Amino acid sequence: MVVHHARPHGVRGRRRLRPPGQGALGRRGLVHLRLLPQPAHALRRARALGQARRRADERRRRPLPPDAADGRRRRGSREPGSTTAAALRGSPRAGEGLPVLLDALRRLADAGVPTHTRIVGAGHLHDSLAATIAETGLTSQVELVGPVGQDHLPDLYRDSDVFVLPSFSEGLPVVLMEAMATGIPVVTTQIAAVTEMVTDGVHGRVVPPGRADLLADALTDLARDPARRIEMGRAGRETVLAEFVPEVTGPAMARFLTGLRASRSRSA
Repeated sequence: MVVHHARPHGVRGRRRLRPPGQGALGRRGLVHLRLLPQPAHALRRARALGQARRRADERRRRPLPPDAADGRRRRGSREPGSTTAAALRGSPRAGEGLPVLLDALRRLADAGVPTHTRIVGAGHLHDSLAATIAETGLTSQVELVGPVGQDHLPDLYRDSDVFVLPSFSEGLPVVLMEAMATGIPVVTTQIAAVTEMVTDGVHGRVVPPGRADLLADALTDLARDPARRIEMGRAGRETVLAEFVPEVTGPAMARFLTGLRASRSRSA
C-alpha cells in the first residue's frame, strides 16, 4: 500500500462542472484561463493535467510488466500474504489524513489483517508519525520512507497492491493519476474533484475524510480480495489512458476556448 502525503504544489479548489467536451485540460491554456470570470474548474484541471503530462505521459504508454499486470509483485521479506500499500503526502493539508490512516491500520492489525504500508514524504509530520507508529505497535507494519524522487515513484507504485491518499484537502491529485496509470487500485477521500476521476467500487474506494473506521473497512475489503484489486487497477489505468492524456485534453481545451470566444463575441 502506498500512502501519499500530497506535494506542496497540489492544486486545491471546490468541485465544479467540466467544460463542454469533458476531458481534462492541458497546461497551455493557463494564460487564457486567467481571463475567465469563473475559471476554478478549468484551472484546476489544467494545472493538474499539466503536471501529470510532464511526469507520467511516457510511463502511461509503457505496457505493464507481467508481474504487475496479474498482481504478482515482489515483496521481499515482508510477511507472506500481506497487502502492500503506499501512501503519499500530496498537498500540505493532506498530511492531516495520515494520523487517520494510522488509526485505520491499527484497526486492521487488531482484526488480524496483515499489511505493510510505506508512507512517502511525511515532511514535518515525520517525528509525530514515528511516535504514533511506535505507540500503537505498528513498527513492523508501517515504514516512513521519506522523500522519493520522481524517477523512483513508478517502482514504488508497481511494488504496491493499493495506493492510499487520505487527504482532507485536494484538487485533482496528480498522484492519483500516476497510481491509476500504473494499474493499482486507489483508496482516497471524497473531497473536491477526486470523484471526477475515481469512482467508488470501480477504480478503488472513496470514503469520507476523517473516518478511520470506513478507511479500515475499505482497506480490509481490498486486502482480502486480490482479484478485485486487479480488476480495479485495470479499470483505473484504462480511465487515465482514455481521459487524461494530451490527445484528449488538448482538443478539449481547444473546444472550451473556442466556445468562450464565440460566447464573448455574441455578448459584445
